Amino acid sequence: MYRSEVLKRIEINAPGLVIEDFNMTFEIHHKKLGRVAYLPWVRGVSRDPLCLRDYIKQVKRWNLGFWQTVRRHGIWASFFWCTLAVFIIEMLVFGVCFLVLPFLLIASLVFPNESRSFAFLFGVSAAESVLAIIALLIIADYLLTAAVALYERKPILLLYGLGFIVIRYIDNFLFLYTLPLAFIKKSDGRWVSPNR
Repeated sequence: MYRSEVLKRIEINAPGLVIEDFNMTFEIHHKKLGRVAYLPWVRGVSRDPLCLRDYIKQVKRWNLGFWQTVRRHGIWASFFWCTLAVFIIEMLVFGVCFLVLPFLLIASLVFPNESRSFAFLFGVSAAESVLAIIALLIIADYLLTAAVALYERKPILLLYGLGFIVIRYIDNFLFLYTLPLAFIKKSDGRWVSPNR
């Protein structure tokens, strides 16, 4: 929800952006028009995409809109931008590391001789190290899902959680993939709803 006096002072349909949500939030912070608050007791209902293709299309659109908004507003001195910078750095580092892990595992299995120096330093092979990191990521991700399932009292999440690691991989790929697109892709801002 937005206050009506704030809506008069922000550009809702900024040219060149695929979505307006991020831009409206950035404008509120950039123009110091108030604060954006999260109220945990307010409930909303959303309609999520029903198939993986529509999910990928939607997340790609959100990420592209995020990067376009970051490019549009640039950097300014504020607590908002400090926290945004931490978020961007975290997502970039985690995304690259997360996406590279399967390839490191394959490389360490295909070229075992090249990974012997790694074994000498740490006492385990590179393949074992990468497998351990992947296992820890999967376990940590599933434990977070289990905690949410308990908190929300939704045991079905325990079943869905088995596949969330694949979704995390897709999300990280799309976050990184859309970064360069933000500098070359333009939009008229019209939204095409996925089939639901």
